Amino acid sequence: TYLEIKTEPIDAERFAKAWYRTIMRHDMLRAIITKEGKQLIREMVDAPELEVYEVNEDGKPIEENALVKEMRNKFNAFDFKLEEYPMHKFIIAQGREHSIVHFLVDMLVADYISINIILSDVFSYYANDRFNDSCITDVTFRNIVLERAEKKATAEDKEYWLKKIDENRFATPDLPLKTNAESNSKTATFSRKKMLLSAEEYQKFRSIVLKNGVTVSNAVLAVYAKVLTNWCEEKRICINVTLMQRTEEEKKIIGDFTSVNLLSLDADEENFKEFTKRTQKTLLSDMSHMSYSGVEVMRELNKTSGRKIMFPVVFTSTVGADSSHDDVANLNIIGGISRTPQVWIDCQVLERNSELEIHWDIRDGVFENEVLDDIWNTFCASVDTIRMVPEWETINDITYKSGYFDKRNAYNGVEKNGK
Repeated sequence: TYLEIKTEPIDAERFAKAWYRTIMRHDMLRAIITKEGKQLIREMVDAPELEVYEVNEDGKPIEENALVKEMRNKFNAFDFKLEEYPMHKFIIAQGREHSIVHFLVDMLVADYISINIILSDVFSYYANDRFNDSCITDVTFRNIVLERAEKKATAEDKEYWLKKIDENRFATPDLPLKTNAESNSKTATFSRKKMLLSAEEYQKFRSIVLKNGVTVSNAVLAVYAKVLTNWCEEKRICINVTLMQRTEEEKKIIGDFTSVNLLSLDADEENFKEFTKRTQKTLLSDMSHMSYSGVEVMRELNKTSGRKIMFPVVFTSTVGADSSHDDVANLNIIGGISRTPQVWIDCQVLERNSELEIHWDIRDGVFENEVLDDIWNTFCASVDTIRMVPEWETINDITYKSGYFDKRNAYNGVEKNGK
């Protein structure tokens, strides 16, 4: 994951000190990941080098500087090496009036909440020579992983997921891919599309969502599923839903606490309110049976099918996931990207500065640009529809671009009825 943060000019020496203090505070920032997937924690490490590059702003915004653009392109495709420390880094582009803080982290050592912890700790120590809160010292990520590994799946939960496998509930979405799509190349690059609801728009949207008896996350998830299935032959879609599973005690610890849920949905002919409620009900049911993990479900699927099945359509929402690092919302994050080679589209929903951001991080070379633009524009139009029409039971289908059905038929190579 890569983020760009625009700030006032940075005192590099002070920032380097804050960064190192944060590393010594959290054991996973001193972790080395072996090629076998093991985590080795160093008790003591040297302070990493803070790279600082002087940038001439020339009267233009610093983010438009040629060197900053060059750095952005480089970091958008940056991979950390296994068995090396650290698995995260800061680099500063230093201008006279502003700086760009480039932040990179390998998600093997951190999840979304961890990123907030890192940024909160570094910037709070940089500003005040102290951290904003006390850190848990007697609980480590390693302890939590070992404790969770000892817990066995219940027979009920295992049966719940095996029944879904028997019913053939899981399949890779048959979206229209580009000919010779670059889905298996080792070096993956991604591009981002972004939708933003202002504070006022988001407040109104949230009230409509609550009126219809669902959460913001599940409303956006339902639109995502509904839109994508309209570019699929099959009206059953499986979305890889990323879940943030932390107790209150664990919300101060850096580590990858994410788990996956393979959410299988049928896009039946029903109004949007019914579909969204069914989406939410299915997700809650899945989450109540997660002692048999998503990883175990995928292993069983690969075993029964005799091949490796991909679930490259991902949904991640952090709305309401963590409010303990609200100071991070005050950072001016002007860009970023997440990269997972096996993913085609990762829809991310997050709150920042009382606004709602929706990102699609999309793997380059998988979709034709025109197809992708139509899917994205349809998604945005559909989100606009459900935030402006309070009575979701009157929405019988999603909003399509003009000429949508003709284009979709051409993409899929089949004839379909449309309006």
